[in-house]
Amino acid sequence: MGTSSSRSKKDNEKECISSEHGRLGWTELVTSTSSRVLREFPDCRKPENSPASCYTLERQTDDPDSPVTFLSIAFEELTSLPIQEIPDQLFNTVQSLDLSNNRFSRDVQFLSEFESLASVNLDHNRLECLTAFPRLPRLRSLSLNFNRILSLHPFVTSLATQCPRLIFLSMMGNELCPNYLNGGTEQQNELYRLYVIRHFPNLRYVDDGPVSPIERERAIASSNTHSSLSAQLGHSSLGSVDEGIDTE
Repeated sequence: MGTSSSRSKKDNEKECISSEHGRLGWTELVTSTSSRVLREFPDCRKPENSPASCYTLERQTDDPDSPVTFLSIAFEELTSLPIQEIPDQLFNTVQSLDLSNNRFSRDVQFLSEFESLASVNLDHNRLECLTAFPRLPRLRSLSLNFNRILSLHPFVTSLATQCPRLIFLSMMGNELCPNYLNGGTEQQNELYRLYVIRHFPNLRYVDDGPVSPIERERAIASSNTHSSLSAQLGHSSLGSVDEGIDTE
């Protein structure tokens, strides 16, 4: 019986870690893969008046008195976060938040309720160009894969203002990101990466690849020249990209 319980616990842990990091292979920058799943609510059938009926909590150690640092409310078809259903203490301790596979669109201001937030997964939602993020000065990792973000400007410039210390940012599967997922060319993807890197000086990872020293140098140089990236990209979703390029 003890062996079965231990196996189940390990399986849950692997599943949670895979959910947050497996798609992109990025496992160490922000959240620890040594965390343990302490409690999981297996009944994911949503009562009519309780949209957040299934969520996962994690702590960094096996000590039941240690603070909860990971909260997952994924696959719940949420359009807004049910703040009233989340224990108050979690707003102070949660560092990593998984909200993937929901229906969030323009309103994500609820993220500011989490004072220690360092990592957010919003993959497979309905975020768009006009989605406005709150000020999140501690945020290091942001995953926005497979949403409905069509163009770089003004989304990236606004995001850079609100989340200035990002180390990891992924926007694959959105039309603004020209890569193999939507028929973009290698050159288009290169120019897209330079644009993103220029706006986030601390980035170490963009989408599925690390930021190289050469990319960083080229991105910095691009802020001092008026290169018509829109013409070079030739990509409909990026036609307004030069609106965010400094021309001084």
